[in-house]
Amino acid sequence: MHDEHEGHTHEGHDHDHSGHDHSHEGHSHEHHDHDHSYSHDDSDHDHDHAHDAEIDALEAIEPGVVAVTVHEHDGAIVASGALIVYSDEPHEMRHALADELEYIAAEIGRCGGTVGHVKASFVATSYDMLSVTEAGGEVELKRAPDLELKIGFAAIAFDVPEDFIQNLVSESLQNLL
Repeated sequence: MHDEHEGHTHEGHDHDHSGHDHSHEGHSHEHHDHDHSYSHDDSDHDHDHAHDAEIDALEAIEPGVVAVTVHEHDGAIVASGALIVYSDEPHEMRHALADELEYIAAEIGRCGGTVGHVKASFVATSYDMLSVTEAGGEVELKRAPDLELKIGFAAIAFDVPEDFIQNLVSESLQNLL
């Protein structure tokens, strides 16, 4: 099965789409100007395992390579992903990440699963080099044109197959390349 969502391609989900609304309930999957609220109540369950997996995944990957791991924890399916990209627009990446989070949560619901949480974080690092080439000379600043964005991604869901959530997270990270 192959689904297209306004400029995105999401492929290969092992669930039945019949009888489900595939619109985003009035939500465009393109860049939009509304505010995304970021709230989370951690009182229901412990998520430290997902956070640790994101950090481990980020340390082990090369730029432009999507890394996703999946495991079961306390009845939930946990998918952790990581990606390093270069961009001069971190604000656009925030919006793109928010769109992907909304998409994943909606897809989990559409297939009858329950969202534990779906979250992403990123660290933007700039590279600056200062140099002086002679005694008494002026210090020159050279700055790389793009920021390095280290993206961590976690999706925790109940009542979904592991390969389903792994495909969702992998495809969402691929869409950020």
